[in-house]
Amino acid sequence: MQNKKAIIFILIPILFILILVIIKSLDKNNFSLDTKKTIELSMNQEHVLNLIQLKEKLQNPAKATIIDLRNPNDFATVHLKNAMNVPFAKILSNPEILNLKSTDNDIIIYSSSVAESTKAWIILTQMGYQKLFLLDIPSELISENIFEKDTVLIANEVLKYKFQPDTISELE
Repeated sequence: MQNKKAIIFILIPILFILILVIIKSLDKNNFSLDTKKTIELSMNQEHVLNLIQLKEKLQNPAKATIIDLRNPNDFATVHLKNAMNVPFAKILSNPEILNLKSTDNDIIIYSSSVAESTKAWIILTQMGYQKLFLLDIPSELISENIFEKDTVLIANEVLKYKFQPDTISELE
């Protein structure tokens, strides 16, 4: 009788851990890229598009998907031509975004806040999205006729310092 209680006492935590492992492995939002690799990708800045690069990418609109991360009210007011509205808060639950993971299209994301766009880029990159680009233009230029304006703009933000993670602490 004592042996049965001991076995049950051991099996219950093991089963609990096994159930947690199974639940975690079924999570569709697992990150496939670790933090170090994401930082390396971020540092080379090849994912940041300016207005000229956007125009080049949109030469073949069938090969590019534009995602506007702003709220629906801002999107309704003005947005880039052929952009799809997926508010940042719903980026992980939107079925259209989930379908883009398996596409060969360039995915271009933008928002009125570069910080918000960057957060979305980091999340989607860590989840394994390929050909993911961040549009770096001021929010005042967001419009359907962006290329009809007489604007020469290389980048929204000029970086003065090279970003370097703190070498004293470990990356999470």
